[in-house]
Amino acid sequence: MKCRNGAIILPDLQCFAYLALGAIIVISSNVVASSAPLRRATSVISLNGTCHQLVLDGHDLTRVCQPHVANVEYSDGRISFSYVASKDLVATFSGDGRKQIHRGADTAVLPVDTFFTSLAGQPSKPSRVVGTCEFSNPYKGPVSINCRADAGDGQEVAEFTTDGSAPVEQPLN
Repeated sequence: MKCRNGAIILPDLQCFAYLALGAIIVISSNVVASSAPLRRATSVISLNGTCHQLVLDGHDLTRVCQPHVANVEYSDGRISFSYVASKDLVATFSGDGRKQIHRGADTAVLPVDTFFTSLAGQPSKPSRVVGTCEFSNPYKGPVSINCRADAGDGQEVAEFTTDGSAPVEQPLN
């Protein structure tokens, strides 16, 4: 996957981080209209591996799903997982990390309450959903990161397995 940032062609992982930045902006700005303090990203990691399934709005996009997932943690405890379907399409599942359920020392289930996509850098309006993201500690070898969300008019599904390599921490400026 190659993408452009102006006239610069970015390599795969940088491109992915650039696209995931759109998800950070949407989730951060989602709070601006409320009386809550401004949300900011505190950690961004990208993970390499295999996308086994990606279904968005009833469309199976598995064949174009990219081998990267971003995990973002925010100052207010919110957590998101972003999956890249193509060089221009990113799907993001998000929930309150303070409500996650730990099934063991290294396994958790995140209740997901928000889903949105970004197409060519333009985010969709976030949808209120009911769902989960199940994941394990990516620093402990290959793990699955599986998200499902129901918006009432269909289900969004993403299934991914990391390749066991160490997550790449993205710099926050």
